[in-house]
Amino acid sequence: MNKNAKKRVWFYILVGVFFPLAMFLVFFIWNKDTKKDKNNSTTVIEESENSSKIKKRTESKQDIAYEALVIKAYEYPSEFTMGDNLKGAIVQLAITYDDFDQNVVKSEEWKETFITKFIQNSRLSFDYLDQIADKNNGKISISELNYIQYSLTDIKVDFSSYVKDTVDSNDTASALNFGQITDYKYEVTDEGVRLTADLEVGWDGTDSTTKKELTVNLIKNKYSCFDGYSIKSLSSKTVESKIKPDNKEHIFYGSDMMEEENGVFPFEFSYSEDDMNYAHFVYVDLSKLPELADLVRKNSGSDFKVIYVLNGGETDTIEKVVPTDITLADK
Repeated sequence: MNKNAKKRVWFYILVGVFFPLAMFLVFFIWNKDTKKDKNNSTTVIEESENSSKIKKRTESKQDIAYEALVIKAYEYPSEFTMGDNLKGAIVQLAITYDDFDQNVVKSEEWKETFITKFIQNSRLSFDYLDQIADKNNGKISISELNYIQYSLTDIKVDFSSYVKDTVDSNDTASALNFGQITDYKYEVTDEGVRLTADLEVGWDGTDSTTKKELTVNLIKNKYSCFDGYSIKSLSSKTVESKIKPDNKEHIFYGSDMMEEENGVFPFEFSYSEDDMNYAHFVYVDLSKLPELADLVRKNSGSDFKVIYVLNGGETDTIEKVVPTDITLADK
C-alpha cells in the first residue's frame, strides 16, 4: 500500500470516529438548553399562578374587611328614596359648606372637620355610628373612621397619622346651626342620582330660618353606610330674603359668647342704633375677615360694636351679619 492510500485510510477513519462524536455533542448541548427553557417557562407559569392566588387572597381580605366592620351591601329599591342616613349626611354638609367637592376632602382641614361634624356631633346620628358606638362604649377605631369617611365621599382618606388609636364619639358638641330637608326632586344619572332639595337652616337662639336650594350629586356606593350612596358634590344658594339691601350702615352692640365655630361668632344682643329687629343671639360671620376675627379672639367675652350693611341675605329678624367693622364697645 503506497503512502497516498494510507493517508486516505486514516482520513476516513478520523471522519468516521469524530463526526458522530461531534454530532452527539451538538445534540447534547441543544437538548440541555431546551430543558432549561422548559424549566424557565414552568417557573413563569408557576409565578403567574402564584400571583393569581395572591390576588385572590388579597381580594378575599378586602371582602373580609367589610365583614369585620359588620358591613352588608346595600340593596337598592327600584326607585330612588332618600333614607334618613343619607338625608342627615346631606344636611350636615350643607350647613357646613356652601360648596362641597373633592377639593374639600383633599384639604388639610377636612380630617378635623369630618370628625367634629360627623363623629362628635350631638345633633347628627346615623345607624352605623350608633351601632359601633353602642358596641364599643363610644370608641371609633381608625379603620371605622376610614370606612365612614369613604362612605360619605367615595374618596379614601387614612386617619392613622391623625388619630392615635380611637376617637371618642361620646365627646360631643352641638353645632350652632341645624337644618332639615323639606322637599326634594331627583333624576337618575350615569354615576348615580342628581338631587335638587329645599333646605331650612336654623340657628340656636333664633326663631326664624333661612331657606336654601341644594344641588347634590350622589354616587352609588353599595357598601356606603349612608344608604348606599356617597356625596360627590354639593352646592347651595339662598332662595329667600325678606329684607332688601339699603346700602346703609347699621350698628348693634353685643357680647361675645366665646363659642366661635369656623370663624362665626355668636354675640348676645344688647341694643342697637336703629329700629331693626334683632334675635337674642346674632351670629357675626368673620370667616373671611381674619383681622376682625383676631380682634374678637384677643378680646374674647368682651362687648363689641358691630357695623354692617344689609346685603340682602338677612331675614326680617337679624340673626346673622357680615360686618364691615368691629370695635370694642365704649365702657
